[in-house]
Amino acid sequence: MSILAEEWSTQTQLPLAFQSTHAQGTKQNEDHSDSRLVAAEGSALSLLNTKGTENSPVQPRIGVGAVILNERNEVLLVWRNRQPEQYTWSIPGGKVDPYESIETTVIREIKEEVDLDIVIDKLLCTAETIRPEQQEHWISVLYSTRVIGGIARNCEEGGAIGEIGWFPLDDLPSPLASFAVPGLEAAKQLHLYSED
Repeated sequence: MSILAEEWSTQTQLPLAFQSTHAQGTKQNEDHSDSRLVAAEGSALSLLNTKGTENSPVQPRIGVGAVILNERNEVLLVWRNRQPEQYTWSIPGGKVDPYESIETTVIREIKEEVDLDIVIDKLLCTAETIRPEQQEHWISVLYSTRVIGGIARNCEEGGAIGEIGWFPLDDLPSPLASFAVPGLEAAKQLHLYSED
């Protein structure tokens, strides 16, 4: 599930920005002109409390993914053997380790998973996967990348990755991992539709 800020604001009838009343040393404004924001913040906090997410052991995790194209506009996809999004085709990537930059993570993960040396061309987009029923919340940063060395092979056979394959960007297999879809759509816009 992904939700835009405007959709959230409409659904909850709360404003997009709040003035925090919890900051240390902050004095309340005497003219009360921002009381709607303060009330809205309280409503948002009570909404969190009623859904039980404030004390949830689940914390959002950060992941990365790489859209890797070859000279035929085929994209490298991996079959996921494990959660999250088990039994789907996905772009290769993984989770960010503590104190590791997201750019370093995507380069490391691609080397570990498919034995390719890559460089980052550009940030394609971010994707968010929220599945409370599976206690998952992922924020993924997806990049367009270029191979500078190696031949793609499955380095995690029998583990996290079942198989790998090159697929035409305009004829992708299914099912696709939901977090990979925004990156693949952005790559189509960049590489297929911009050539017209």
